Amino acid sequence: MPKDTKNFIYISDLDDKSRENINKLLQDKKTLVMALEVGDNVKKSLDKGFSDFLNANMELKEYKDNIGVCSCGEPNNALIYLWKD
Repeated sequence: MPKDTKNFIYISDLDDKSRENINKLLQDKKTLVMALEVGDNVKKSLDKGFSDFLNANMELKEYKDNIGVCSCGEPNNALIYLWKD
């Protein structure tokens, strides 16, 4: 299913428990918007348009401040679309 920008699920935290849920949602062809910190790995994935970590397509929705803390400990600074075709 293509990315659905009008009907998505917002994920603000990524930890070991939520990763299983995220993988299930992606397998069910849901579009996710996830708050992340754009560090080196996320930047590489955005450049590629694909997250090897989550095995899903990836696209920047917008840069935004004060949207939580990344699992890496850094402040989240972007909202990212994730989906599977």
